[in-house]
Amino acid sequence: MMLRIRSAMLVTAALAAGLLSHGAAQAASTTAKANATILAPLSISNTQGLNFGSILPGTTAGTVSVSALSARNCSSLVCSGNAFAAAFTVISDSSAETVVTVDNSVDISSDSGGSMTVTLLPSATTLSLTSGTTSTLTVGGSLAVGASQKTGSYTGTFSVSVDYN
Repeated sequence: MMLRIRSAMLVTAALAAGLLSHGAAQAASTTAKANATILAPLSISNTQGLNFGSILPGTTAGTVSVSALSARNCSSLVCSGNAFAAAFTVISDSSAETVVTVDNSVDISSDSGGSMTVTLLPSATTLSLTSGTTSTLTVGGSLAVGASQKTGSYTGTFSVSVDYN
């Protein structure tokens, strides 16, 4: 009887050892790297405002458009003087893709109480920046001029931002 108990204990110990070593054989591990890239701050500055030139309104509403390349088109209006798109210089010390955000529109108003709306048209919605260089972004627009629009000098401001993508 004692022999049977010893045999049973030996078999139990052998099974336990086999199970333990079998479980350890199944374990695996590996490593992974952790990375970070620190980018230089972006800089943007306005070098020129959006200018539609001088406009002579008619008895019907019209539109003046200035493209991002500063080409002007007058519809149902008489236009003169210089017209040009707004220009911005973007500087980065890092090479990266950026996203450009421009207000959709801006209301411009005069001291005489008149107002008009400009729909803004950026030259790009993304910029590919190269380290140590400058990029130029331009913003044109379409100005809705009312019939018999009030005379005066109209102004307004809009926001442009550039952020890493």
